[in-house]
Amino acid sequence: MRDFKGKKMAVYLRRSKGESGTTSDQLEALESVITRLEKAGMKKVNRGIVGKDITKQRQGVLFEGPGMIFNEGDGVSGFNVAERPVFMELLKRLREGQYDGVIAVSMDRYARNYGALSRYA
Repeated sequence: MRDFKGKKMAVYLRRSKGESGTTSDQLEALESVITRLEKAGMKKVNRGIVGKDITKQRQGVLFEGPGMIFNEGDGVSGFNVAERPVFMELLKRLREGQYDGVIAVSMDRYARNYGALSRYA
């Protein structure tokens, strides 16, 4: 694992159509990784949610607030990057320098088509 000391990392969650589990399950799976990286010197991740409410108590997409966990939601395809508003917001904030990188449960959470993803890098 590379050095995350002093880095400010966001977390990205997305569950594809037809996949079992939820984005809440993804966050639970990442929690030990996030905690381990924080203990190793990564800046503390604000556990607030940006995007879709992980508890599903609120409808819509919320971009305000200090959260660093970006939840695209359940049943969202990874093929069309431009149609994912939460991911596009995260990319915008990365370009602005708000984060040093992104943590996800696997690379395919970012996109299923890496060629399409490269257009947004």
